[in-house]
Amino acid sequence: CAFQAHRQMTLQRIQRNDSLTGTFVGCPDVDNKKEEQDDYDETLISCVSFLPKRLIAAGRKSIYGGNVQPPPAASWIQSLFNTFGVFATISAITNFSNGVSNATNSKAYAIMPVFGALVTLQYGLTAAPPSQPRNIILGQFLGMSIGMAISKAASLELWLRQSLSAALVVGCMSKLGTIHPPAGALAIIFSAGNNTWNHVGTQLAADVIAIVIAAWTNNLTFKRQYPTFWGVTGYWSDFVSCWKWGIDESKEFIDVDTFRKKKENKGP
Repeated sequence: CAFQAHRQMTLQRIQRNDSLTGTFVGCPDVDNKKEEQDDYDETLISCVSFLPKRLIAAGRKSIYGGNVQPPPAASWIQSLFNTFGVFATISAITNFSNGVSNATNSKAYAIMPVFGALVTLQYGLTAAPPSQPRNIILGQFLGMSIGMAISKAASLELWLRQSLSAALVVGCMSKLGTIHPPAGALAIIFSAGNNTWNHVGTQLAADVIAIVIAAWTNNLTFKRQYPTFWGVTGYWSDFVSCWKWGIDESKEFIDVDTFRKKKENKGP
C-alpha cells in the first residue's frame, strides 16, 4: 500500500513538472537533478508518516470494542445454586482423588487445579459448548495424550515442550470442534513428564463424576438445562457417516468436508 501510494504520488509530481525527466523503476532517477531527490524525499516522508496514523486509528477502533453490552449478573438464587454445585463437585472429586491416591501409593490422583476451571464452566457458563460432556472428555483426553507424547522428547527444553503441547492441543480441538480451556492447562502439565496413564484414567473418571453432579445440580432449577447435548454430533457424526458411506457403497473414502458438500447437494 505504501509503495503504490509512493509510486502514484511520484508520477503525479513528474507529470506536473516538465523539467523533471526521470524514469520510474521503483523510484525516480534521482541522479539527474537535486530537485528530483527533494521530490522523492518529500513523497517518501508523506507516505511513511501516513502509515502510523492509519495503524494508530485502527488500533484505537479495536481497543474501543464492538459496543456489545456485558452479560447481566446472576440472581441470588442462581448464585446459590452455583455455590452449592461447585462445593458438591469439588468435595466429591477431592475425596475420590484421595481414595485413589491412598490405594495406589500416590501413583495416581486427579489434578485438582484443573477442576477449578471445569466447575467454573459447568456452573458459570452452563450452556456454553466448552462446558458440555463431549468437550470435557474429548478435550481433556487430547490435552493429556498430546502432553504425554511431547514429554517423550526429552531433548527439548521445558518451555518449548509446554508451548508446543498447548499449541497442538488448541489446534486439534479447534479442528474437531471440542474446545475446552482446561485441556490446554492439562497439556502443559503433562508435557513436563511427571505423569503417567494412571493419571489419565483417574482424571477422566473424575470428569465423569463432575459431569454427573453438574447434570443433577443444574437441573434442579427450571431456568437451566445441563447438558445441552450428550451425543456425537457435528464433525464426528459426519466423519462416521463419511466412513460408512465409503464402505457400504464400495466407494473411495473421502474427507469430511467433501462428504458434507455431497450430502448438501444430494438433499435429504
